[in-house]
Amino acid sequence: MALSIDTSIRSRNYARGRGGHRIRHITIHYWGTWVGQSHEGIVEWLSKWRLRGRTSAHYVVSPGKVSQIVSEADTAWANGNRTANQESITIELCPDPARADATLVTCAQLIAEIRARHGDLPLYPHKHWYNTDCPGLFTNRLDELDRMARGRVARAARSVAAATAASKPAPNLTAPAFPLPSGFYYGPRRGPAQSVSGHVRNTRVPSDVVISRWNAWYSKGLKLWQERMKARGWKITPDGLYGPETERVVRQFQRNKHLVVDGKIGPATWAAVWTEPVK
Repeated sequence: MALSIDTSIRSRNYARGRGGHRIRHITIHYWGTWVGQSHEGIVEWLSKWRLRGRTSAHYVVSPGKVSQIVSEADTAWANGNRTANQESITIELCPDPARADATLVTCAQLIAEIRARHGDLPLYPHKHWYNTDCPGLFTNRLDELDRMARGRVARAARSVAAATAASKPAPNLTAPAFPLPSGFYYGPRRGPAQSVSGHVRNTRVPSDVVISRWNAWYSKGLKLWQERMKARGWKITPDGLYGPETERVVRQFQRNKHLVVDGKIGPATWAAVWTEPVK
């Protein structure tokens, strides 16, 4: 099962990109003192903008909890060494000795997932790059952490692959029948009667353009097509109404699938959203 990662808070203390460097390692930190500290408090501290002493990390980890506050594509300010910052993914661990084992279990799963994305990255303690005692009690447990992560890496790789596949559902083998009569299409309100927009009653397709429970007209077929597009990852609102957003998406989709780019959802554009591969 993929690790649940909280990305609701983003640090303001980072450099965009990696300065031309590639990710080469993972650096382990700890919070220093655990008395009076909390996971949420550390996230807030590392995310807050300060004129001096600005610092951050990519991840903050405590038992069963992971927060990502800097994107892996960007440089966190954590290691006291510019090159190490540009080439490392940094992880801050909860230093509570009573919860150290549980913290390592969560961290091992995170490392396994990071390696599934970036390859077999070695682990380094913060003190490798800078004169410090960090990561404290975890310094002598990095080999153990590495072994734990390697025991999980195969499962993590499968998990990441499954999550990626789920985010882009495969098309069905066949599409539902096109709901409109021959010569009709889903299109703008300003078009002829054959252009079904869903905005107003259309007596020629009474079973398709209907009244919602909010006493407003909409097209059932158009809403189904919009829902399928949204499931495939397109940014579209499934409201059963043809407007500027739907027209923009239709034209982009038609270009992507080498269809006639006319902004109209006719039988070919209707079927393609089910039968064409997801890219």
